[in-house]
Amino acid sequence: SVARTFFENPGSLVWGNETAEQARARFTGGVRAVLEKHPEGNLAMVAHGTTITLFLTHHEDLDPHAFWCSLGLPSFCAVSLPDFVLRAAVLDAGT
Repeated sequence: SVARTFFENPGSLVWGNETAEQARARFTGGVRAVLEKHPEGNLAMVAHGTTITLFLTHHEDLDPHAFWCSLGLPSFCAVSLPDFVLRAAVLDAGT
C-alpha cells in the first residue's frame, strides 16, 4: 500500500529522502547527461525498479504501480532514443 501511495502522489514525500517526482527528475537528468556525452549507439541503464518505473511511466501511458508490481528479478526494458519509447520489456529474465 505504501508503494501505491508513492506512485499515486508523486509530489509528496512518502518514503525515502525524495518524492517520486524528484527521483524521476534525478534519474532523467543522469540519463540525459550520459546521452549528451555519448550521443551515438546504445545506452545501458541500471537502477532500482522503482526508479525505472518512474522514468518509463513518465514517457509511456502505463499505470506506475501495476508496472512496478510486474517487475521480477532481474528485469530489463528496451527503449528507443532519444524519445524513451518503451520497445520491449522482459519482466522476469530469471525464468
